[in-house]
Amino acid sequence: ENYEAFVSESTYLSRQIYKSQRRRALCLEGGDPVAVEDAETKRWAMGLGTIVAEAELPAKKIAEATKDPAATWLRLCGNRRARTLRQGVRSWEKFSTWLKLAKGAVWPNGPSDIIDYLEERALEPCGPTIPGSLLMALQLVEAVGGVPRGERLGYDSMVLNVVQNLKKQLEVGSPPKKTAPVFTVATVMSLELLVIDASETMVARVLAWSLLIMVWGSLRTDDLLWLDRSRCKLSELGWKGVLLRSKTSGAGRRVKELPVFVRRLISLTGADWLRQGQSLHETASERFPGIQFLCQPRKDGWSSG
Repeated sequence: ENYEAFVSESTYLSRQIYKSQRRRALCLEGGDPVAVEDAETKRWAMGLGTIVAEAELPAKKIAEATKDPAATWLRLCGNRRARTLRQGVRSWEKFSTWLKLAKGAVWPNGPSDIIDYLEERALEPCGPTIPGSLLMALQLVEAVGGVPRGERLGYDSMVLNVVQNLKKQLEVGSPPKKTAPVFTVATVMSLELLVIDASETMVARVLAWSLLIMVWGSLRTDDLLWLDRSRCKLSELGWKGVLLRSKTSGAGRRVKELPVFVRRLISLTGADWLRQGQSLHETASERFPGIQFLCQPRKDGWSSG
């Protein structure tokens, strides 16, 4: 009864705890994924620049000699995504703290410092991905920092051998990798029936349709943010869309856009869920402008939800 009373008063329910600042920004009404990605890239590029400057790597002098050092740090990161930069910075920060306390230095003097750190981490409850994460962070910092290829510790044969051996050791007796359970046929059939069920709420039906598009289009969850809804078409052949960006494509990549296709006759129940869902999505976008289940271009940017 209390819940129904809150709903009748048009109470707005929002999530308060998010895994990252990026996720929080994307979930805000009118959140622009392009602007959020750019802001996060700049944020972590500056974090990486701070690490390079503290270590006195060659790129520091070059960046400080330019008119706009902040823009230079961003350019030096190349076409790396914000997540890659974030993972590198966070992994390096833990190693940097240990290095200052144990060795009194801001940059490793050689492979021995890296090996000592990895050995200490291996004595703790340590996951098998920790050595690889540090290696990736080291290679990232050295690449952005302008360290000559022949002098990079991240490609030292001894460091590479130690990382591989520790990974093998830590994987022994570790729990198996958890993967998301595969949808059963019954789950997919239930989603199709939910889409065509007029007694269900519009939001639930559109969400079910979006999940079916992900299943049959082999899409990741984040791919929905980069699906250009203005180019999504439903024809006699099927539903067609275009991914403006994915994990392996986008601006600066060899493949800029990826097509998505769901065949028109795909249905386990015989229901025309594809047409029903497309019609519902268009109606929901008009009735609830603050809720966008797929990317929608606007004059002031991109809206997603």
